[in-house]
Amino acid sequence: MKPSFTLLELVIVIILIAILAFSINISIPNDKLQLATDSLKRYLNYTHSLALKDDKFIPIPDNSSENNESKYWFRRFWQLKLGKTTKNTFFIQVYTDSDLNGSISVSDYAKDPLTNKYINGNYNSLTSDPDANLSHFNITNIIYMYKDKTYNLTTLHIYFDNFGNVYISKNNNGEVNIFKNMRLLTSNLEIYLFQNKNSKKIIITPTGYIY
Repeated sequence: MKPSFTLLELVIVIILIAILAFSINISIPNDKLQLATDSLKRYLNYTHSLALKDDKFIPIPDNSSENNESKYWFRRFWQLKLGKTTKNTFFIQVYTDSDLNGSISVSDYAKDPLTNKYINGNYNSLTSDPDANLSHFNITNIIYMYKDKTYNLTTLHIYFDNFGNVYISKNNNGEVNIFKNMRLLTSNLEIYLFQNKNSKKIIITPTGYIY
C-alpha cells in the first residue's frame, strides 16, 4: 500500500507554506524611495547609452550664415530632464530636441526598452512609462549639489554626448540661472531624492559614471 498524506498532515503543510510566504513578504519591504532612485539611475544610464550610439554633430554650413541648427547643434544631445510641476510633483523625461525649437514632439522621446513606453513622466497616458512619474513613488522633494552649492529642483537638464561627456543646465523661475546655457560637468553632481525625512543619493561624475 502506497503511503499518503492524511488530511491533518495536508492542512499542516498548507499552514507552514502560508507562514513561510508571509515571512518572506514582510522581510522584503516595498521601499518606494529606493525604487524611485533605481528608476532615475536606470534612466540616466539609458540616456547615456543612447548618446554614445547617436552622434548629433551638425557642421556649420559653408558659404551661409550660421543658423540655430548649426550653431546650437549640441542642444540636440540626448538629455534627461528632471522637473517639478506646479502641483509639487516630480517627473523624468528623456528626449532629444531634434529640430532645436524647444517644442518636443512624441517622436523625440525615448522609449523604455523594457516596456516600449515613452519616458515622459509629465504626461499621463497608457503610452507613457509610469516609472518616469516620480509621484508614483511618493517623492516629496528633490535637491542637487554642484560645486559645494545646494539647489532646490525646479528644472535640471543632464545632457550626454557621443564621447561620454556630461553637460548640465538649469532654469529656476525667479532665480538667477546658474547655468545660462549648457555647461560641461567638471565636478560630481549629486542628486538627492526625498520621501519626507528619508533620502537617497545619486552621483554623476564628469566621466559619465553614475552610482
